[in-house]
Amino acid sequence: MGLSLVGLTSSDVGAIRLDAAGSSSTMPQKQNPVGPSVLVALNHQMAGLRATLQSAAAHQYQRDGAAWFTEWMVLPQIALCTAAALETAIALANAMAPDTEAMAADFDGLGLLHAEALSFALAALMPRPDAQARTKALVAEAVQSNTSLAETARNAYPDLPPGLFQTAQHLGQAPAQARAFANRVDVL
Repeated sequence: MGLSLVGLTSSDVGAIRLDAAGSSSTMPQKQNPVGPSVLVALNHQMAGLRATLQSAAAHQYQRDGAAWFTEWMVLPQIALCTAAALETAIALANAMAPDTEAMAADFDGLGLLHAEALSFALAALMPRPDAQARTKALVAEAVQSNTSLAETARNAYPDLPPGLFQTAQHLGQAPAQARAFANRVDVL
């Protein structure tokens, strides 16, 4: 969760906003992902604690005092790290909100996300292997010319279906299923 949120809150992605995130002293548009960084740091600490606990599992005889002492030294730290991670994760879960505009901007770009839908639309006009080859060529042309796939494809095939390059047309039941899941989680 920590690593994902560090990436998703970065200035160049910005897909998630965190309430009460740390602000940057030099970049006013940036939020420092303090909570996610805490989770990552706790995980790093736990890696060492887990290794120490694992080494204590090798007892010389049935009742190895050194192994017990090692377990007693490590287990309280593991419990504290786990408690701190859970507390931080709960606070983050309550403080995060998706930035749907930033997410949509990632999808928009050149509209290459719609290549599969374009391939299916072209398959209605020509044999499937030709449609796939033509789609690949149109994608390459869009990337090379830095022109949207929609514009590139419509220049070549003006009669393509009107909603073909609209993301909302291809989401199916995903938005309703996501809202239903979120509602079930809220009830918990």
